[in-house]
Amino acid sequence: MTKRKPKQLGQILLEQGLITNEQLERALGEHRSTARSLGRTLIDLGYIRERDLVMALAEQVGLDFVDLSEHQIDPLAATLLPEQLARRYRALPIGERDGKLLVAMSDPANVFALDDIRAITNRDVQPIVATASDVERAIAKFGGMGDQVEALASEASSKLEAAWPTGRRTCTSSPTSGTSGSGSGWTACSTRSCTRRRTSRTA
Repeated sequence: MTKRKPKQLGQILLEQGLITNEQLERALGEHRSTARSLGRTLIDLGYIRERDLVMALAEQVGLDFVDLSEHQIDPLAATLLPEQLARRYRALPIGERDGKLLVAMSDPANVFALDDIRAITNRDVQPIVATASDVERAIAKFGGMGDQVEALASEASSKLEAAWPTGRRTCTSSPTSGTSGSGSGWTACSTRSCTRRRTSRTA
């Protein structure tokens, strides 16, 4: 079976009614004479917005587009990727789909980023396309939550340890010699406050 050739960016934008043939021709002319990409040229000319471009690129590569300003992000998923890496790759986990970690990315073609995210999260990853500005705003909002979760867990652990009665702590002293016979099922401890069960033996 012959593999279908992906649509050109200009064709997608024309089909979506976002630009005219005249606008495309002008943008192509400027694109060929400069180092700018066609998409960036169309944005600079004011013909499309960043969101329009990213949606078209998502369609071109066969991925879904997500508007992060309207999507409810799972805070726990967002903490799975360290903020430093999230900023480097402009990527943020936002939830799950079909057992895979859903990751919003401005550049889903970055295979190195995808490999790192899989390794760090130890999860299968499903990339989804979002604008770079949306991803950066979401990282600014959720990126520091991982540190906050760790801090809260540490604080809760400290409070629990402080509240635990001293007399109920399990000691680390050496047990006394075990008693023999069928009546001894546990080893006795020489510390009175130890929580370890003592041997009870009937005469």
